[in-house]
Amino acid sequence: MDVAMKYAFLVLGKHIHEFFDLEGEYCYNMGTEVITPGKKNLRMDVVYYRSDNIINNIENQTTLVDEEKLKAIAEYAKFLLIYNSALVNSYVISKVDPEDCMKEIGLTETLMLRPGYLYKPEDELLQLLNTIKDKINSNKVLSSYQTSGLAMIPTLAQDNIAEEVTEDVCYLIEKDQTIDFDVKREICFIVDIMIDRNIADEKKKQELRKVLKMKEKRSSLEIFLEQQTKEKDDIIKNKDEELHNKDKELHNKDKELHSKDEELHNMRALIQSVKDILTNEDIDSNTKESVLNSLILFK
Repeated sequence: MDVAMKYAFLVLGKHIHEFFDLEGEYCYNMGTEVITPGKKNLRMDVVYYRSDNIINNIENQTTLVDEEKLKAIAEYAKFLLIYNSALVNSYVISKVDPEDCMKEIGLTETLMLRPGYLYKPEDELLQLLNTIKDKINSNKVLSSYQTSGLAMIPTLAQDNIAEEVTEDVCYLIEKDQTIDFDVKREICFIVDIMIDRNIADEKKKQELRKVLKMKEKRSSLEIFLEQQTKEKDDIIKNKDEELHNKDKELHNKDKELHSKDEELHNMRALIQSVKDILTNEDIDSNTKESVLNSLILFK
């Protein structure tokens, strides 16, 4: 659920914000790393700015929200308040009825943290699913809320209905012809994550992935990673070509230096020969002159 919800807000943030009927307008996601005054390294699930200079901090919870969880959310709120010039709204997306969860905890001596609970009961999820089913069977265009519902129903479903609704959603996505391809691709990726959690039988998992045509629908994450890999490969290729050209240039320099060395060696040999002739007392002057002229002409 954490992975699916994080990805949903990352790629469909505006739509998921509207699905939960949250105030303001979704703007952009923020980092989730938190370092507390107690030197703890914590990580929030979803954090994003909304239009009215308010930060929404959203936690996913599949079990009861207890004091420990609220303490962690309080730490998140403190961190966001200190390091951002914005107010903070804390929410919990819960699979458990909020009536059974802890409601508040002290943020400071005078300030209480009361997170909002985002909860879809079983009957509401099934009603939404039936509405979507009727619309798709009638070839009608889904509303933004209903389109988001295809991703959210398997993610929010209670365990007793999770397998059934996940399977239904897979076939509905495959049947619908009205959803924008890019949005459908991301919904499929989110549902694919939930297939791993909600479907126990391995054979059925593979069947549902075939229904979703997951091999044909690459997520934004996969496309991004592929682009990053290609860019890195291009950089490496360009560096290899650059190094090859440098090697070629150095090889030519070596050849040039080797040629210079040979020339210098020959010149030194010639000079030594001249010295030997000039200092040899057994050779008369005319012979020396004749030999030296021959050497110079040879050079």
